[in-house]
Amino acid sequence: MADDTNNHDDEIGLPTILDRACHVIDVIPIRLFPVNAQTKRPLPSYIWPQRATDRKNRIVEDFLYAIETWGEDNVSIAWALGLDGCLAIDIDVVEEAWPPFIHEIIDEAVINPTARGTHLYFANPKDFQPGNGASNLPDSHGIDVRGAGGYVVIDGPDRPGLDPRSLHMLHKFPRREWLVPYGGDGIHASTQQVVEFANAHHGPITSEPSWKGVLNMTDPERWDTDLNGTGKGRHNTCLGRMTKFAEEAQLGLYSFREALTLLRSWWEAVMEGEDRRRVKDEFNLMIPWAVGKALSKNAEPTEVADEGESPALEGDNSKALIQFRELPDPFVLPPIEWHAKGLLMSGTHGELGGPEKSMKSYLALSTVTAIALGVPVLGHFDVPERQRVLILSGEGGEVGMLRRAERIVSAYGANINDLRPWLRYTTMTAPLTSKLMIDSIAAAIDEFDPAIVWLDPWYAYAPGSAVASSALLTDIGQVLSNWRQAVGVGRTAMINHHLNTGGTGDGLQRLAGAGHAEWCDSWMLVDHREKPNVEEGRFRLKLRVGSRQWGGGDYAIDLSLGRFDPEHGIHIGSIHWKVGRLSEAQAETDDERHQATMIEAQLAIKRYLRKQQRPVGRNELIEGVGGKKERMRAALGILIERGEVIERSLKVAGAGGRPKIMCSLADES
Repeated sequence: MADDTNNHDDEIGLPTILDRACHVIDVIPIRLFPVNAQTKRPLPSYIWPQRATDRKNRIVEDFLYAIETWGEDNVSIAWALGLDGCLAIDIDVVEEAWPPFIHEIIDEAVINPTARGTHLYFANPKDFQPGNGASNLPDSHGIDVRGAGGYVVIDGPDRPGLDPRSLHMLHKFPRREWLVPYGGDGIHASTQQVVEFANAHHGPITSEPSWKGVLNMTDPERWDTDLNGTGKGRHNTCLGRMTKFAEEAQLGLYSFREALTLLRSWWEAVMEGEDRRRVKDEFNLMIPWAVGKALSKNAEPTEVADEGESPALEGDNSKALIQFRELPDPFVLPPIEWHAKGLLMSGTHGELGGPEKSMKSYLALSTVTAIALGVPVLGHFDVPERQRVLILSGEGGEVGMLRRAERIVSAYGANINDLRPWLRYTTMTAPLTSKLMIDSIAAAIDEFDPAIVWLDPWYAYAPGSAVASSALLTDIGQVLSNWRQAVGVGRTAMINHHLNTGGTGDGLQRLAGAGHAEWCDSWMLVDHREKPNVEEGRFRLKLRVGSRQWGGGDYAIDLSLGRFDPEHGIHIGSIHWKVGRLSEAQAETDDERHQATMIEAQLAIKRYLRKQQRPVGRNELIEGVGGKKERMRAALGILIERGEVIERSLKVAGAGGRPKIMCSLADES
């Protein structure tokens, strides 16, 4: 009898660790990466704050490499929750030993059992980014905090795994005062910078009053224990004093290393009774921030700061390296996920650009309406599933936007009530960088959870500095990047924008202003193929779709909005559209133009012959009509073939008695 006790997961149909990671991001777009199930550390030289992702192709790539390196049974799933605006209370003791304060917050938490204890997940408090410090908690015995710069393991061979659906119900952490603020990656000094700073500012004491201040601030007897667990608690106090010592050492008042040694002793004394490893780690994590603050320049992030569940490596001078990998084996790449196939992929950011009055707003509204209804965009680009959309409409007014929406919904064969649960909008405007806008977008996203946020147009929402002619690429790029971040990972952020008026062609670089072309991951560029017939509401457009992820395509769109009513200032009638390949439409247009030109040439020949009232020689006829001779010869040939012009051999004066081929209209012969 065969021994069936050694069946692998894939042989009995159980999901692999890669399957489970892909399932998580299918349910909710959070940033994941693989870690070793034993050490909880990522791959060597793997810079997880940069590599953590919610894109399935990168998930597959990273997890396959981790499985190849460590083996299927030794890979766990880590969540870079700080990058997603979330935090975790990591409890490493049994429930019976939980500190009392846990029961004050647990009703607001998403609970996930771990290998040794429990994780409580929360969204960050409003306008607050917590770090990994636990010293502000009322009682931190057996408790850690994972915030910005940290990660948690949510699934693996040693734990039951997280139900990702529960993350849709995250509540904000209710006691902001218990959290330690995060210093931020941008201000951290690197390990090498810390060492160089300590070596450069090592004394001697040149200011006795300043050194006396150091001695007073590092005296544990002077610490007020009533401040523990408050906003002025041990962590914030230690970080503030460490920064002050770094700044004064930089001025040459005393040795930074000696002041830091005294402060470490103070920290260990006021943290007595806490977990010794965490006490050591938290102090080490403050050093790069304090030195970076003192240096007052953009330092490189420290390689070991805020390692989440992994302990800090004191004295680790290793540098992160760019990873070079073999091609994955098996070579498995996930398919692109679409909002509308061949038009707009999921989780992207970019712009719909075009000159003034090129139907950008109609095209954007037609696109998001179709996606919200779950029907093909313009009857051509398939929509795999209905998705919610959020629109910021900053020009044209609310009534105009709603009128267009109603007519577009009708053109898709739907009712406005079908759209209502899937689309929300605002016609209010504010600068993208303003607190009003940031908070408003965050609130709308929290409540409505849209897949797409579409802003129309850029100039109505851009801060003044970003629309000035002198705006730098870096300035605009930062505004656009902040906008992308506000929309959030996994969602698509699109902007309607003008093309520059002085450029030529229809490439991405035509987008007006520095930084826009560089920022775009996806783009749609629209323009008229020929002069629009506004009175009849007929517009022949060309649309160039592009992406840094998948390529693109060129399309011709024939849009009919109905007759324009000048009295009411609106188009009347049904909206119709036709979409095809641009090359085919251009060929059709060229043929139509050729036919029109030939007809005009034939009419010109007939007018000339009628005016002459006599037979005319072929060369005289061509010269007399004017225009391109080859075209006129071809037009004359058509008229002769149809019998509308007759050629006859006639004797004419001045031809030496020889007959000459003469042309005349058939009805005058």
